[in-house]
Amino acid sequence: MNHSPEKRWQTILVLVLSALGILYFLLQALGIGIYWFISLFDTQTGTLGNVSNGLLVWASILSALLLTPTLWLSINQLRGQPVPTWLDGHKPWIKWSILASVLIWPIVIVLGWSSRVNRDWRSLSSAR
Repeated sequence: MNHSPEKRWQTILVLVLSALGILYFLLQALGIGIYWFISLFDTQTGTLGNVSNGLLVWASILSALLLTPTLWLSINQLRGQPVPTWLDGHKPWIKWSILASVLIWPIVIVLGWSSRVNRDWRSLSSAR
């Protein structure tokens, strides 16, 4: 499978950027994870701080995992190997899994925002 030079430099760029992104997110997860672990034993850190640090660690790990297929596919393309058959975009389970992985974050954010607004509304109405 020969690619034109335009496609080859684009594949190399995708490879480098995804590798740098994975490295960045894993280092971020490691750094925040160490801080999170230390803050679990610190009595001055509140529960809210611990939860937000924990969420940042998990979000960093998830972001690194989401970049992994891009890295893998660009390596396969540079080697001249075809795209695996299980990654065929015409299969419905692949479309639904990609859609679910993309839409889960906005749903979680909306649920968190609505629960906070609901809690704030209750505290305002009980203060009267």
